Amino acid sequence: MYQLLYAMLCLPMINRNPTRTRNRVKNAMEELQSIPKDYPIETALANGNVVITDRGEVHNKERFESFLSNVNKGKPDHIQFVKYTINGIPLIGILEYDGMKIKFTYDTTRSKNIGYGSIDTHEGTEIILGTKERPSGHLIGTYYLIMPKGKQIIFSFSYRF
Repeated sequence: MYQLLYAMLCLPMINRNPTRTRNRVKNAMEELQSIPKDYPIETALANGNVVITDRGEVHNKERFESFLSNVNKGKPDHIQFVKYTINGIPLIGILEYDGMKIKFTYDTTRSKNIGYGSIDTHEGTEIILGTKERPSGHLIGTYYLIMPKGKQIIFSFSYRF
């Protein structure tokens, strides 16, 4: 069974200050590049990052929920999250909301086997939560950034209900 739950309201895609946007992307990339290649889960948790384990468990989820709430209020916010692969490799992302649009910058440079080992940025209008019920009683959730030409996965998690 699939359900889409809207985690945020639709946000306008108007960019009134393109220079500010380019600087924010540059800052996100610099922030990602400044994180050590070896970034253990304990450090990510101590730094207040939203952490998704290789089993889909989410830590500091309240920080992500706070980000969504701030977007709904039109209040700028910025969060960093780390998803760990089964091999313990950190894949690091930054979500930014500037009061008008959501920007998602994702770093896969620590693992050449995932993506192209690059830092990519996507802009969107909203974040939605898609869920799928498993026969085992687990609910798999995936957050998507909705973009003008499709959607981009932000992260997935699982929990038992």
